[in-house]
Amino acid sequence: FLKEQELNTKGTYEHYKYMSRALVRLLGPRKVLSDITTQDITKIQQGGSYSPKTINHILGTLNSMRLRCPDWNVKAPTFKYKRLKVVTKLRYITREEEERLFKQLTTTEQRDICICLLDTGMRISELINLHDSDVDLLNNVLNIYRTKTSNSGAVGITKRMRPIIERRMSLKSVYLFPSATDIRRPRTRTTKSIRRAIAVAGLNSPEMVKRYGTCTVHSFRDTFATRLVQAGVSFIKYKLCSDTQARR
Repeated sequence: FLKEQELNTKGTYEHYKYMSRALVRLLGPRKVLSDITTQDITKIQQGGSYSPKTINHILGTLNSMRLRCPDWNVKAPTFKYKRLKVVTKLRYITREEEERLFKQLTTTEQRDICICLLDTGMRISELINLHDSDVDLLNNVLNIYRTKTSNSGAVGITKRMRPIIERRMSLKSVYLFPSATDIRRPRTRTTKSIRRAIAVAGLNSPEMVKRYGTCTVHSFRDTFATRLVQAGVSFIKYKLCSDTQARR
């Protein structure tokens, strides 16, 4: 399935790769596609390890695999499922919550990632794929390629980000966030340690989740947008300025 998806855009391929890995984690590496049952689907939906929106994406990926079974000459599974209801809530992180979160981060890399995501609104996939050549310290911007939308843009480097970027440019890798095992490759997209810190910091207490929704790494992106609005900056104008900067 992933081999076929390589023909799509990089963003689409990365999406399906992430969802496929999630399926393996949820069902186990020995689970055969044709043996997946409605009971397995219920187990995934009630697992609680992913948000309802992500669960729907995971099951959508599984359904795409099922539709390909006739072409693969593979017996198609006969499971049934209904999409989970997704309640859209804007979960952003307050300054006080940010302080609590940073106290729970155990490594410099975790802190670097959180600061860069909070201060730029980048997706984790965009951040980990940054090259040192994408850094323009003279103009204080990062030139990014958005894999999800297959376009490019530019974001500003904040005061607290600059020493992070300068330090990471000194690493013996073209990537600002290289893999720990192979510096020729970017680090993985996994954010398990950061999600654990979010939980330990109490950002996902039952009361907060009920009122505002679950805090995830994607909430950093919502936080960036919210802080722009709170500062009186038009998000649309900010985006237009970013795209213009990228074209220049």
